[in-house]
Amino acid sequence: MRWILLILVCLGSNRVRAQVVDVWATLETNRIPVGGSTLLHVFAQVTPARQADSDQLLLWYVDILSGEPSIARIHVASLVKPVSDRDPRISAVGVPDGGHLRGIYDSFFNLPGAGVTNQVELFRLTVTGVSVGTASFVVGPGSGANLANDFMVLPFSDSPPLTGGIYSSIATAKLTVFSEGLVSNPSVALSISLTNTVLPPNPKLLIQYNVVAGVNYFIETRGQMDGTTSWSPLPGGPHNTGVLLETNRLQSRFYRVRTSLF
Repeated sequence: MRWILLILVCLGSNRVRAQVVDVWATLETNRIPVGGSTLLHVFAQVTPARQADSDQLLLWYVDILSGEPSIARIHVASLVKPVSDRDPRISAVGVPDGGHLRGIYDSFFNLPGAGVTNQVELFRLTVTGVSVGTASFVVGPGSGANLANDFMVLPFSDSPPLTGGIYSSIATAKLTVFSEGLVSNPSVALSISLTNTVLPPNPKLLIQYNVVAGVNYFIETRGQMDGTTSWSPLPGGPHNTGVLLETNRLQSRFYRVRTSLF
């Protein structure tokens, strides 16, 4: 009977932000390559000030917000709630909303003492790197479901349940996505040689250079090195294959490779 009453309290009461539960998010690694994946974990624990009068964390209801889905993507189907009850009557894996996942909730009725003296994991899910950059994942109060409180803690006394989560900076996890094999200042070895296909006056030059992933390469040329002419890119850039066949119709011509990160 008490279980049913507590559920009704959570569904029907006004959201009271007493802030009795600390919430935080962590990544198993905060750096992954494009196409790589890692796990995002979300934990909760009753604040030290309220642990003495708290029996257990009973219900939780949060959103996970992604500000940069073009950089790192949440995999909704990967969400796991390892220690929650997962009773379909009072649980949900959330609803996708753009890059966000809203309305994730569950209970700990079958886990005595949950989240009081030790942290308890709410859920984990996989995130995948999509493009180079930094992405943030922010845990916030739940939305979209008919629940009044983001957290409900059962006290030892018969007083009303304690409610409210604390979403400080630790409720945000930052992920850096990089290009695999990327170096900050790639060293390029350029070689130019005549081919045997066409003889002067219009010889074909074979331009070769080393390339690494995550870098764009542009072959540029100029006719003089006296400072009166500027470098001009050859057509078809970026030239990321590491080899280029160029016809030279000038008496003298200079080449260089310019690089830029993706």
